[in-house]
Amino acid sequence: MRRQLALVAAALMLCAGCSAGGPAAGAGGERTDENGGPTASDRVRKAIGELGRGAAGIDQVMELGNAENTYKLTVQGAFDFGADRGRLAADMAGVDIAHVDQKFVGGKVYLKPVAGLESDRWGVVGRADVDANHLLRAPLNDPEHVLAQLERMKEVSAEGEEKIRGVRAVRYAGVLDHATVTLRGSETLRDQMGKAREMLGDDFPVFADVWIDGRGRVVRSVLRMTMQDITSTVTTDYAALAKPVDVEAPDAAQVTPVGEVTGLLSG
Repeated sequence: MRRQLALVAAALMLCAGCSAGGPAAGAGGERTDENGGPTASDRVRKAIGELGRGAAGIDQVMELGNAENTYKLTVQGAFDFGADRGRLAADMAGVDIAHVDQKFVGGKVYLKPVAGLESDRWGVVGRADVDANHLLRAPLNDPEHVLAQLERMKEVSAEGEEKIRGVRAVRYAGVLDHATVTLRGSETLRDQMGKAREMLGDDFPVFADVWIDGRGRVVRSVLRMTMQDITSTVTTDYAALAKPVDVEAPDAAQVTPVGEVTGLLSG
């Protein structure tokens, strides 16, 4: 049984190059402060809500590995959550398409390069028309999807202060349930996760951490999972921006609509 689960985990994560790993501390339920104030869950949701109305620099690292090898995928850029626009670049060594540029504008996502198109042409697809194909990968690396999952954390508890990029922040730990893990998942992903859940007899173990600074801002989030010797993490840093995110759609003459987007870098 454990070997079957490990094989399922490998299939789900190796396809993605990212996921989550390992038991997180503080799965003991929500707590109020000494004065009966907001719960840890309330604090996390409020901070995520604030971020969802603003903008941030995005620096995401996804790592999947075992005792012998580690695979890394990075997503970097800037995103204005309130205006629903942003620009990202995804990179992963050792694959056919190792770098992809993305623009989120007007409910659409523009990508370059795209398999089947000339290297200088942008593909375009509706932002809401794409599902996640792999475990804990956001559709088209959409950072808003990550916030939607974090906002649904359960059994949230505060785990003390730590320094993140030189800033003191409180770490909040929790878990993601099956519905959250499969949020906007493709039919194939939901089928695979359903089978993993049946074999385990419970939700597939996915844990989350969110760091919130003294000003109530989310500065980092981590998704983690471990299954036998396979460990995967998704770490996202959110940086305050000094100026608005300025993104324009590519020239229409350089754009080709695409029905679907495949590949490791697209989620």
